[in-house]
Amino acid sequence: MSASQRRKGAAFERLAAQWFREAMPGAEVFRGSQAWEKSTDPDLRMPYFAPECKVGQRPNIYRAMDQAVTNAGDRMPVVVSRKNGHGPRPAVDLITFRADDALLLLRQWWDAFGREEWVE
Repeated sequence: MSASQRRKGAAFERLAAQWFREAMPGAEVFRGSQAWEKSTDPDLRMPYFAPECKVGQRPNIYRAMDQAVTNAGDRMPVVVSRKNGHGPRPAVDLITFRADDALLLLRQWWDAFGREEWVE
């Protein structure tokens, strides 16, 4: 991996950490120790989730998810990805969960906010 690829990845990890801090006020979210040493830490350290961040022309979501699962421990694996050339626009970036995990979160969200509020 070239130095420019490492810088691009590090910049994306910092941006993803910022998104999670904004979405989870008060949570400690920071880059994992793999940023400065070889380790099996997730790219971001945070409560409940174990994100793997990928940026590139064609980020391999399945390979990234395998890596996230390997590094997750007891946290939920998630992949945060961006295709090259899309710039800092979260609307085109992806956050990918395994189906079982996404359905668990959806169930928890549904139960927390009440069915009546959202049924049309």
